[in-house]
Amino acid sequence: MTKLMLTVCFLMSLWTLNAQESTFTYTADEVAEIANTLKGYETKIDSLQNVSKIDKEIVENLENQIYMYISKSKNDSLLVANYQMMIDELNSRIQLYEERLKVVTPKWYDNKYLWMFYGVSGTALSVWMAGQLTN
Repeated sequence: MTKLMLTVCFLMSLWTLNAQESTFTYTADEVAEIANTLKGYETKIDSLQNVSKIDKEIVENLENQIYMYISKSKNDSLLVANYQMMIDELNSRIQLYEERLKVVTPKWYDNKYLWMFYGVSGTALSVWMAGQLTN
């Protein structure tokens, strides 16, 4: 265990020495170029973040539309079922009206010509009887 610890300590010391020797120095032009490159990247990152926000808003809007279409579809199916019930009810009413019409149709004795004949004959009979009384 101690050998492992010593080996790790030795490797760490070599790594830190190597890191101190590998320092770079940049000129002012190189620093300005790197700064301009970083600014360009920052604007690209900002534009990508804006695009990402817009995409999120679009996705939320589309999900909301899908939810509304689903609820509208459910409402439409309920309306169709309700209209079908109304159609069935109206068809049953039509059948009841047809049955009532069969029951209520005028009989042979409800003929208007027959009643007109009764009225004319009754009037003629009463006029004839009145004429017989005066004779």
